Amino acid sequence: MFYKFAILFCVFLLFVDTEAFVKRDVNATAIDALKRNMDEFRSCVDKSLANVVGQVNEEHLRPLFSVIGDQLNRFSRAFDELTKPKPSPDED
Repeated sequence: MFYKFAILFCVFLLFVDTEAFVKRDVNATAIDALKRNMDEFRSCVDKSLANVVGQVNEEHLRPLFSVIGDQLNRFSRAFDELTKPKPSPDED
């Protein structure tokens, strides 16, 4: 019985809620303004990133490169251990 009331309530909400949706016309000036603002935002982000990258030198990146190198060495050693051929039982 509860399910019948729940289904009836959901159907009722669908009919009532559909009248709440309003469609607005979007004018071209709003879209042009949005495009212009997005272009300005992109250029601002590009300039900020270029400024940050320009301030980074090799000494700042040295710890990062050493950590990446250590991880690659560990991975290559593990790969070599896992892929090396098994010794045959005939060899002593």
